[in-house]
Amino acid sequence: MTDFNSFMDIICLLCFGYMAYQWYSFKIKREIKTGMVLNKDVNINKCKDKEAYIDEVSNYILFVTVIFFVQTIIFMVNNYITPLPGAVVMGALVAFVVVLIWFGIKTKKIYEKYW
Repeated sequence: MTDFNSFMDIICLLCFGYMAYQWYSFKIKREIKTGMVLNKDVNINKCKDKEAYIDEVSNYILFVTVIFFVQTIIFMVNNYITPLPGAVVMGALVAFVVVLIWFGIKTKKIYEKYW
């Protein structure tokens, strides 16, 4: 275990927490937040149907939040409990990156649909 691995674990935990907060803001509080999903320059008042947008995007946010959590668990098990095979860690990392790219594409399409 190195300091870099510990740093990455902290980053993953923070990303998980941020995405969980984004989901809570969208789904529970019914607020559209700029940041991870929307650019800060977006005028939220110009949204055609805020409720439909919130419902559609919050499902994707929850999915990515779960993926962040799983990735964090894999990293922490690998770093602090027992070393996992390299293929498992790299496979999880590749899947994680693919999900993030997919998330960006999906949220962009949803943005174009409602703005």
